[in-house]
Amino acid sequence: MAPLQTFVGVDVGGARGKTTALAVLVDSPEGATVVSLFSRYNNRPLDDGEVLRKLSEFSVSDTVIAMNAPLTVPACGRCELPSCPSKSQCPTDTVKWLVRSGEDLATTAKQGPDSVWTGSKSKRDSLEPYYHRVTEVILHFQHAAIPHGLLGGSVGRIGARARHLLKQLCAQGYVFNENVIEVSPRATVSLLLDASYAQRYRRDANPWSTRQAVLESLDIKFSLSSGMSKERVLQNDDCFDALLSAYTACLRAKEDWKIPSRYGAYASKDGWIWSPADRTNLLNIT
Repeated sequence: MAPLQTFVGVDVGGARGKTTALAVLVDSPEGATVVSLFSRYNNRPLDDGEVLRKLSEFSVSDTVIAMNAPLTVPACGRCELPSCPSKSQCPTDTVKWLVRSGEDLATTAKQGPDSVWTGSKSKRDSLEPYYHRVTEVILHFQHAAIPHGLLGGSVGRIGARARHLLKQLCAQGYVFNENVIEVSPRATVSLLLDASYAQRYRRDANPWSTRQAVLESLDIKFSLSSGMSKERVLQNDDCFDALLSAYTACLRAKEDWKIPSRYGAYASKDGWIWSPADRTNLLNIT
C-alpha cells in the first residue's frame, strides 16, 4: 500500500450547538500541516451530502478519514439472539469481556486516586452491554484519557449520523479501521500532553490560549493556502476537534500504531477509538 499522506478529520455534528467541521492535513517534510478547513457551505452548516461531496475529492488510495464520533454500536445493538440470557450468561465475547475484565478495570480505577476524568461520576457506574463499548472502557478506566461523559456516547444522534457516513464511505472503497477510523481528540490531547489541557480547550471561558498552547506543543503548522484556518481553529470547538482528529490519523500512520492483539477480536465488531495509547511502547505489548 502506498504511503498515506493526506488526513481528513471530521468532527461530526448533529447535537445542539455542535456543527460538522472538516480539516485537511498533510504530512509534509516540514511536519503536520493544515491545508484547508471547512465548516459551512453557502453560509449553512455542512449536511451529509456536502460532507460526502467534499470527502469524494480525495483519493481513497492515499487518504485516511478520521471521525470524532462513534462508528459502531454496543454489543446489544448488534445482537441477533431471539431472547436475552442476561449479561452474566451472555455467550458474546464482548459482553464476557465487559462483565469480567471491564468490571475489573473499573474497580481498579475506582479504588485508585481520582484523575481529571475518573472522578465521582465514574464511581457510580456499572458497565452495560447495551450502552458501553470495550474501547471506551479501556480509554476511560485504564488510561484516564476520555471523560465520563463519553462513555456510552455511541447511543445517540451523532453516532447514528456517523455510521451512516461510514457506510457511504465504505461504498466508495474505504475500509473501516484502516483508512476510515474513529478517534477522540480529547484522548489524543490527554495522552500526548495532559488531561487538564483536554478539559480546558473546550470548557474554559476563554479557551483560545489553551488551544494555542496545544497547537504549539504538537507542532502543527498551517500552510499559506489555508487562509484564516488557524484563527477559525482557535475560535471554534468543532474546527479544533476536526484538526485534532486529522492530526491523530497522521500520527497513527507515521508511528504505525496497531490495535493490541488481545483486543483485536473485539475491535473488529465493537469498534476501536484510535489514540496514542496504541503506541506499542506505551502499552508494552507485542
